[in-house]
Amino acid sequence: MKKLLWPRLKSKEDGIEALRNCQIVSFYLVFSYGLNTITTFMGFSLWSGALDDFDKTFLPLGYLLATVLFLWFGFRIRNNKFGLVPIISIWYICESLATILVSPTPGQIFLRIFFILISFNCLRAWIFNRRI
Repeated sequence: MKKLLWPRLKSKEDGIEALRNCQIVSFYLVFSYGLNTITTFMGFSLWSGALDDFDKTFLPLGYLLATVLFLWFGFRIRNNKFGLVPIISIWYICESLATILVSPTPGQIFLRIFFILISFNCLRAWIFNRRI
């Protein structure tokens, strides 16, 4: 757990191990967007309730696109291609901070802060590996 929340970065191997944690964030985004795809396809939103015809058509497509995109990002990281780590980390940090500010619920805040910390450490490891 300590390596997940605050990894020590002393060697290239430590940096690569810390960078692989970003796939956890990416697959969490896949789960989140996949859940939103299913609910919006069924005609309601987790955030706003019932949807109109325009939203029933285009929201599931947008969420499906995001699901496939972050799934692809996660598998790229699993194959040691770490160029997308800053994109995933910054995306998740911005999305989580906005969600915490707009709809704070206690369980969600804890989970979001946990993944923000992982994202921050992935950025830290990416910068560390760029310097080596």
